Amino acid sequence: MAPTKLFASTGKPIMQSASPQMHNAGFAACGIHAIYTRLSAGSMEEALETARQIGMSGLNVTAPFKQDACRLADSLGSNARATGAVNTLLISRSGKTRGFNTDVDGVQSALAAAGVKLTGASAVVLGAGGAARAAAYALCKSGASVTVANRTVGKAKEIASRFGCSQCSLDGKSLGKILPCAQVIVSTLSTKERVVPTHLLKKGTVLLDAFYSSETLLSQDAAKAGCKVIDGREWLLHQGAAAFTLFTRKPAPQAVMRKALQSAAGKPQKKSTALIGFMGSGKSTAALLIGKKTGMPVLDTDDMVERMAGMRISCIFERNGEARFRALEASAVKEACKRKGTVISLGGGAILDPKSAFLIKDSCIMVWLWASADEALLRLKGDPSRPLINRKDRLRVARSILRARMPTYAACADIVVGTEGKSAKKVAELIMDETAEVQIS
Repeated sequence: MAPTKLFASTGKPIMQSASPQMHNAGFAACGIHAIYTRLSAGSMEEALETARQIGMSGLNVTAPFKQDACRLADSLGSNARATGAVNTLLISRSGKTRGFNTDVDGVQSALAAAGVKLTGASAVVLGAGGAARAAAYALCKSGASVTVANRTVGKAKEIASRFGCSQCSLDGKSLGKILPCAQVIVSTLSTKERVVPTHLLKKGTVLLDAFYSSETLLSQDAAKAGCKVIDGREWLLHQGAAAFTLFTRKPAPQAVMRKALQSAAGKPQKKSTALIGFMGSGKSTAALLIGKKTGMPVLDTDDMVERMAGMRISCIFERNGEARFRALEASAVKEACKRKGTVISLGGGAILDPKSAFLIKDSCIMVWLWASADEALLRLKGDPSRPLINRKDRLRVARSILRARMPTYAACADIVVGTEGKSAKKVAELIMDETAEVQIS
């Protein structure tokens, strides 16, 4: 069997990304041995470093990292070079990166699939980030007359000069001059505020709203005004389909991927956070810091096992063997998952049991803390209480165990956080930032 390739989406924040559901459904439909997750990082540099450490084969990049991804890529595809923004990175085994912009394909294909003709059309792009660059370029390439509107006019001017289109401010007076004549509006804004005055939206105008995790006021107002509103998931689907082909060199199963996106909407929020990962990745410390900051109770399944057995884990292995330890661990996981609003630190092998993995996945946001085997052993130096690696060739054994577990960690994880080069406080802050909006208190 071919080794499992790993991919992820990255940005800040990234927890709301629906790309994992879409790509994993596509991989399954095509029989491809690959797993797609989310990668949390404070910067694009940090995200790329963690992806290289893990050995990921590619990344999708969202706000606010797209322009930085373009700067950091070793080489660029034509759309990325033209826009100055990258939303898809291929990573070679040596760590070299090639950047692409499939957002351009996403805009063009989403509008074409909806029957929108762009040649000669008047179009307005709201925003001036990486997605706006792709939208403006896509519309200009398709023959539309484009105006870029943004609060910071200087950013709009930069895009306008790059593509030879117009620009204006995002204030009501400026929009009042351009929107009444627009046939197409592409919004790349993520704000929940009302940006476009309702009286400027007219029946028959096409709106493509890139924000898909919840319905924006702009989309609601446009629908009420009789505009043709294209769901932002169509943009996500079509850019994702182009990225899928870059990742796999196979045609994307768009019907399967669309169905996965639709079923991903409205999924119930989870009440607890579970930290998974290899020994020495910092799970226990991060869990305690999160608990202290949030007031959430903290459970450590290794501690629970030792209380159940009345002895240290190393003694359980020595006297009763690994099978007994795993049985106790499964009981600890089952008990921990009954608790709501809890931070759970899991033993490195806890998710190897399918029943335990299902229970954790069903009730918790699962965060994979990444640390290489080499880094983990440095952190565990002098700690004799690790029976699986308590031997002379411990580095070789640790690398072998981690390599075997990585596909399971990736498949279970809702999000990955790299811990190398970061303080425990920084790791805990990244986790809290990502999980706050999707957790029920």
